Amino acid sequence: MQFCHRARRNAPSGANAGITRKGLGVMTYAVDRVAEVWDVFHVLDVPRHPQAQEFLAFWKARPKDGIVIGRDVPSRRIAGLLGHIIVFEPVDGGSDYRVRLAGDSIRLRFDRDVTGMLMSEMFPPAQFREHIATTLAVISSQTPVIIDSHLTNGTVEKMHMEVVILPAVAPYRVGNWTFVGLFYFH
Repeated sequence: MQFCHRARRNAPSGANAGITRKGLGVMTYAVDRVAEVWDVFHVLDVPRHPQAQEFLAFWKARPKDGIVIGRDVPSRRIAGLLGHIIVFEPVDGGSDYRVRLAGDSIRLRFDRDVTGMLMSEMFPPAQFREHIATTLAVISSQTPVIIDSHLTNGTVEKMHMEVVILPAVAPYRVGNWTFVGLFYFH
């Protein structure tokens, strides 16, 4: 299945399109009101990036009660990946999500520290709705979503990354959170 999503955004950083179905998506938005940047993405069955593979393997080897935030994340087992991880906590019954932990390399994607921000503050409305839908689908299905994303400016690739969205258990095992890995190809 293919689909195309196009939306303008006036902001200094990009927006990753959340998706809940397999296919190809295209998004455009303005960067510094001069250059058009496109996010071309598709869902993968398995990650290609070595660190994304390690991240998914960590999740697949989870204990029977799941990956618990505070017990398993952060942890020494994934210390080398923590710079690439975002942990999202639901707020307002899951209508939005707050960033509880954001690794240093996440700045590369968003041009700022996103710790403490709401997902609705990180993305324009249309992309935010897609992100919420994807997040809720990951939580309800307890199935990862893996996205291959290329940010381009015309024919020049600005950034290529894999995004791995995984379900997690909230601290004290009350509710469900997600944790996301962003892994860059250089």
